Amino acid sequence: MSLIHTAELNHVASFEYLVALQRHGDEVAAHPGAWMPWNYQAALTPQNPGPEPPD
Repeated sequence: MSLIHTAELNHVASFEYLVALQRHGDEVAAHPGAWMPWNYQAALTPQNPGPEPPD
């Protein structure tokens, strides 16, 4: 719940934030500070798009 609340406090869509964390789990584990709600958008660059969800 604290991740969801922190995302909301930072005006980030909590569901989309949690999905991004799941899609980039290895990167989150390697550099957790880059994936805080207030700065994770910078980690989502075109060179790191992550896998596409299944159809």
